[in-house]
Amino acid sequence: MKFSNYFNPIFIILILSTLLFAACAPAAPSAPTSDPETAKPAEAANVENAPASREAVKVKVVTLPFITFAPYYIALEEGYFAEQGLEVELVNMTRQEEILPALASGQVDVSSGLLSAAMLNTIGRGGNIMITSDKG
Repeated sequence: MKFSNYFNPIFIILILSTLLFAACAPAAPSAPTSDPETAKPAEAANVENAPASREAVKVKVVTLPFITFAPYYIALEEGYFAEQGLEVELVNMTRQEEILPALASGQVDVSSGLLSAAMLNTIGRGGNIMITSDKG
């Protein structure tokens, strides 16, 4: 094996990038300065002063007749939305074309589906629509 094989450009770039990533890594977290036994009474006081329950936030969610919307129904039946403080109403629609006007006018709060040119045009014209992520 030749000596020059160890120092070819790809090998050098690999070594330098590894060193760069190692140098840019965040520092290790420091050890806690307070005694855990001392912190427990303060945590207990915060739990006791917390309100017993919050008012549920009402959310209208669009569903279409496709199997990909099944997680909404499962979460509603299993009480996952209620655990998060959400009162979810599932609004059944039959066509994708019905969703955007209802969403832009505030008749529904949440929709999931394809990102389309119509949606981008609505946002561009000042429609109050926020894109986050799909139900994946």
